[in-house]
Amino acid sequence: MRRVTYVLPWPPSANGAKACVGKRMIKTKKAREYHEAALIEIRHQRTSSNCIHPGRISGPVDVYLDFYPPTLGARDIFNFEKLPIDAIVEAGVIDDDSMIDGGVPARREKVQGGKVVVTIVARVARDEAGKLL
Repeated sequence: MRRVTYVLPWPPSANGAKACVGKRMIKTKKAREYHEAALIEIRHQRTSSNCIHPGRISGPVDVYLDFYPPTLGARDIFNFEKLPIDAIVEAGVIDDDSMIDGGVPARREKVQGGKVVVTIVARVARDEAGKLL
């Protein structure tokens, strides 16, 4: 089973990730800055000498998101899933977010600055009879 974990910066809420400009929806400055920072982190962790991260994981995956918030304030963690997932797709870790079949976001303890730990697990492909492909 292929499994990879990345530690990414605390993301902005998806609620504020896009803005209307005329008739267009564009990424906000916060969303663009997060995206850039997350891509840098993924690339760094993929090439780090003490970490082994595979290339692209093709096919169905489960994505587990452990959110370590920067404060104890109330927040809907489901609003924080979008940007880390977009970053792992853009970085080429998985083919597309449509390939995510499962996984669960979880709130963890507060840490200074906040972070999100993203764990991607490749699903084992089976045929209709349940046999491994």
